[in-house]
Amino acid sequence: MRSARLPRGVMLGAWLALFPGTGAFAAEPVNPWAHLVPSDTAVTCFGSNRTVYSPPISSVPQRGSMSHSSHYSCLTLVGPAVSSAAVAATSVDYPSYTCDMVLGSAPERFTVIWNNGEHSELSLASAEVDVQATTTTVTYSGEVVAGKFKGQGAVRSWSFRNEDLWERCLSPEGLPEANVFTILVLTRLPTPAP
Repeated sequence: MRSARLPRGVMLGAWLALFPGTGAFAAEPVNPWAHLVPSDTAVTCFGSNRTVYSPPISSVPQRGSMSHSSHYSCLTLVGPAVSSAAVAATSVDYPSYTCDMVLGSAPERFTVIWNNGEHSELSLASAEVDVQATTTTVTYSGEVVAGKFKGQGAVRSWSFRNEDLWERCLSPEGLPEANVFTILVLTRLPTPAP
């Protein structure tokens, strides 16, 4: 399976977010790292997501629901500035769900609430999975279909601990919740040729 990869500059930004002593988030409004990120990137956000499974999701098919909530710190590279965002808890019911749905239940549609009170509605699909030694990253892509940044491309990734996916979820007790590192990137879509 082909793995989705974020641009190298975006991954550098994730590293800098984990080590704030590098000076990446100085009070200066100008972003000194903008030259490291592809020019079509408008907003890069790093944060955490909590998903609650009710009842705990397992390898046994059962009726249940997933409730997601995310919080991000953002860096605006192109366009009007935003500094943080949240995706409010949204619960989706399923007639039958199992562990494999953790690795991609797209398509998904959700609303991002920016720190200035504006909203963006995103529609994402095409889940791709990248399995590493300790984490598994699920990446969705799509676009902003309404609100702020409408028409821009969007990529959202969640990095799960393999212990949660391959041990807890497959255990008889199942996985009651997962807390993951998440990245949200908005990009300018290419203009169609005339």
